[in-house]
Amino acid sequence: MELKNSGLKNIQISIDSWDPEKWSNMVGIDKRAYSKVLESLKLLKKYHIEIRARITLSKYNLEDLEELLKNLSFFEPSIVRIVAMIPTGRGSMKEVLSMYDTNRALDIVQKYREIGLNIEFGLYKYTETYNHCGGMKHSLFINSQGEVYPCDMIAGLEDHKEYMIGNIFASNIKELWFTNSANKFRYNTDILECVKCDKLEICSSGCRVLAECFYKEKNRATPICSRLYDKEDEFFSWD
Repeated sequence: MELKNSGLKNIQISIDSWDPEKWSNMVGIDKRAYSKVLESLKLLKKYHIEIRARITLSKYNLEDLEELLKNLSFFEPSIVRIVAMIPTGRGSMKEVLSMYDTNRALDIVQKYREIGLNIEFGLYKYTETYNHCGGMKHSLFINSQGEVYPCDMIAGLEDHKEYMIGNIFASNIKELWFTNSANKFRYNTDILECVKCDKLEICSSGCRVLAECFYKEKNRATPICSRLYDKEDEFFSWD
């Protein structure tokens, strides 16, 4: 109640499975803490604080998606954001969604949209849609040591230090935002596959983390670019 009275408008709750065991495996927290997630959802609804739910989807929890949306609808979230897992940190390549998986998820999403659930579908569709990266354009990530990175996903890469923009204990955010390192990430002019593409301004070469996870090298375009890669099965294990 204190949070509501202070002016809090909404809270995002990440919940990737309705199964405590799976949830625990995905987030790396003891499954006994799962009850606190459900308690938070109940309290937010009780005090009429807007709920924004977030689901990170992979092969591991794809089968849970329908039950998850069904149960979340009871709490009347203002939006449910579904994003594809990027294989960084504890995420593995074998859990990356295939086109078959993506289409299955789309069918489930459409079903719950039709009954009124507001779902923002951020899965990678391996088509001509563009994957825009917001790193150093409208967002950045600061870790507990004050290190600044273009996004939180980069922290899961083994060589993440190479992406570090600077440290807020040495420079202020405004200075870091306009450094050469920030501009280099922002404009991706070193990605030769993309520099002459008329869509570069839209997609910014896609997700840098996804590209490095797939190719194990920097300065490559996202592996889901349909302009560059018309033979998708060379890059993904389709079902």
